Order: sequence, then structure tokens, then C-alpha cells
Amino acid sequence: MVTIKDIAAKAGVSIATVSRVMNGQAGVSKSKRHRVLEVAQELDYNPQRTTDKTDDTTPEIMVLYLGLNGRVDLEDQIGYGVLLAESCSFPGQSEVEFYTSDDLDRAMNTFQILQNNEDEDLRGLVVIGSMDSRLKKPLEYLRGKGTPVVLAESDVPEIPPLLRVYYDYDNLFKTLQALVPRIDKSHKGLSLYGSERDIKGQGFCKAPYFNRLLDFASDYYGPDHIHIQNNGPFNPELFEETSLLILDNEKASLEAVRYYEKQDQRPFIIGYGTGKNMIEAMDRNKLDLLVYFSPYKLGFMPVYALAKRLNNKNEPLPENLPIFPEFILPGQVDYLNFKEVYPLLIDDKLKFEAQIRPDKDKA
Repeated sequence: MVTIKDIAAKAGVSIATVSRVMNGQAGVSKSKRHRVLEVAQELDYNPQRTTDKTDDTTPEIMVLYLGLNGRVDLEDQIGYGVLLAESCSFPGQSEVEFYTSDDLDRAMNTFQILQNNEDEDLRGLVVIGSMDSRLKKPLEYLRGKGTPVVLAESDVPEIPPLLRVYYDYDNLFKTLQALVPRIDKSHKGLSLYGSERDIKGQGFCKAPYFNRLLDFASDYYGPDHIHIQNNGPFNPELFEETSLLILDNEKASLEAVRYYEKQDQRPFIIGYGTGKNMIEAMDRNKLDLLVYFSPYKLGFMPVYALAKRLNNKNEPLPENLPIFPEFILPGQVDYLNFKEVYPLLIDDKLKFEAQIRPDKDKA
């Protein structure tokens, strides 16, 4: 029997997107809507024959994706990661239900059902992105019952989760710091473009640990040779005396590429993003390095980690699970094109190992 889960998997979108298309709701692009309907027809989907969940039943695992700084347009990429994690972990009937900020009222209704009916239980909860104030009481209730909670790029200081999943900005800046003297031996000047952070990993110059890179750069270039632009269209006038340009935003990266295409010389450019235009710029050697944080992993890793614990109570999990940045060179364009179609198949497998304790008796 074909379900919306089957359609989502084949179309490469989230279950929530398929549900919106099938219910005639807005919020789905024309191309995605066409793709979903095409796959539904191909699989001979008949909603009358399905047994999808109804509003008065509760899922076993809830995943809430609430965006970050208002950005929720990565729903399909994160939802697809959730779907793949579910397929890897629960190869049978659906165990996971994916909610977005548009579904928050429905999620709150599910929480209310759980609190009113002691026979109903939730095996686990994953929250991805910004925390809505309405979730505080349900989270406190679930943690009080011992329900495992995983937070991904999210934070509730007063509620200790089972696991935190986050983008590893610390490792990003350590890597950049090590790269700078190797790729810019002239160290004539460093220019940085900083934008607002979002859940895709853009805006990393506004992230914690950024000052570490800035302190190092100040010593390497001298404080008078560091130029920073915060937000707005890329302004080349600010970066005339520069030998290395770092941009943390895909739009600004493309603006810089277009500008320096018309110049006789250009600095070494580190851009951000993996959109088609970025890949084309890499292929034409207009960009020297790409920084990329995978939104697919932000959906995949917390659900997969929670499933490992639920399937094996003795499975040791770390308290924190970082998503490492990827540094893509022009020669890896084929790799990037492959990831656009198969985003997780060539990612490193998750490995959880018990923390090794040093031998106290050892000298």
C-alpha cells in the first residue's frame, strides 16, 4: 500500500510537503508540487486506501522543525534527512512524525493529548531550530516523564536533553585559522563579509568563536588591514586592499564572483553555499574554496541518534554531536553534484563510542 512516506522518499521531499500538496495547501513551489504529483501518479497513490495518522492519534517520535531567525525554507532538506534516518532505523511502519512551524498548533494538540491520556506515550522528541515559548511546558512535562529529548541547533538552558546536535563553528574557525597563512602568503589584507546566521550555517561570522579567527588575523595581517562588511549587498569599495576574501553568505559570494569576473586581478575567495550557481562558479575557477554545513545532516543525525538509543537501551551516546563543516575545492565539483542527488549516501557513518577514561594509576 502506497503512503505519503513512499512518495516523499521517491520525490526527495519531506512528508509535510507531500501532505500539503495532497491537501491542496499553499506553501509549496510549482516545481515541487509537480514533482510530488508526478511521483504519486507513478506509484498509483490512492488516498482512499491509505491509513495515514489522524489528528487523534499520537506518533511514537515527534520531530519539530521551527527554523532559525525566521528561516524555514529548508523544510524539504531537513525533512528528507529525517525521512532517511527513519528509513535506516525503523524499516517497517512509520515511527516518526515531522512537524514544521506551520504545524505547531497540531503539535501542541498532540502534546495536550499526551498530557490528558496517561495511556498515550511518546518514545522521543527532536526539536530542530528556534525554540517557541509555547514548547517550554510540554518539554518540561516530557522530561519529567523521562522521555528522551534531542535538541538540534536549538537550546533550552533549563531542560537537559539526551543529546545536542549542532554545527561545529569552533572547528570551522580552527580550520580557517590554519588555512590562512597557507593560502595567503602575501597577507596584504583580509576582508570578511558577515551576514545574519540561519539554520543552514550561513552567517558563521556571527557565530561563537569568530573572534578567535579575528584575533589571529589581527596579528597576521595587522589591525589596519582587516576589513569587515556586515550585511547588505557586497560592497567591493570596502575591500580594495585585500588578498583574501571570506564570505559567509551564498548571495554575497555570488555578488563577489560577478564583480571580480570583470577585474584584472582578484583575491583568493572563500565562499559559502552549494547552490547550482556556486557549483558553476567553482567549475569555472571563479571561487577557490567553498564552506558548507549540511542541512540534511541536521535532520538525519538527531533522529538517527535517538533511534539508536531507542533500539538499544545500552547504546552509549555522546552528550554533544557536532556537524563538521565541509571545505570543497574546485576539483570536487562532481562530488557536490552527486551530493545534490544523494545527500547522505556518501557522508561519514555516525559512530558513537563510549568515552575512554584515562588510567588513573598510569604515571
